[in-house]
Amino acid sequence: MKFKIGDIVRFTKEMDGKLHGPEVKFDTKERKIVEISDFCDPYRLEGLPSNLFRDEELELVPCFKVGDIVKVNKNATIEDFTKNWWGGCQIDTLEFLKFYFNLDKEYEVVGVSDTSLRLKDVLDEADINKNIFEVVRRKETHEMTVKEIEEKLGITGLKIVKEYE
Repeated sequence: MKFKIGDIVRFTKEMDGKLHGPEVKFDTKERKIVEISDFCDPYRLEGLPSNLFRDEELELVPCFKVGDIVKVNKNATIEDFTKNWWGGCQIDTLEFLKFYFNLDKEYEVVGVSDTSLRLKDVLDEADINKNIFEVVRRKETHEMTVKEIEEKLGITGLKIVKEYE
């Protein structure tokens, strides 16, 4: 199996707009895998009826972004703890587990690297192995063209001077 419980996935672009049985139309919305079965379509996704989906219908969403709210994945395995172990985050990960570990606590991501996360108010500038976390909530983003913004605001001649503050 390609995915594990807690992974954030979406349907592949090839599936977008197609129907999966009478109840589900494929889209590109991000969803969490909440159950894995022994059937040939093993994955059940949060927020959908009991339909099950296959590896080739799903793709992993780039895992973490600054601003995400995460918590320790209660299904994390020893392999998850040791993946990328020597990526420079082993001591900080152990410190996190010793002083901050709580399955119910949520943390805000303030930094992301290939192997680790930095969490707000946790071990100043610590790099913690990202494989032990799962995304709980993601800040919603909206993409709009200048024309769409002008229409929404009822103005014309909008000029973007700064993309971000």
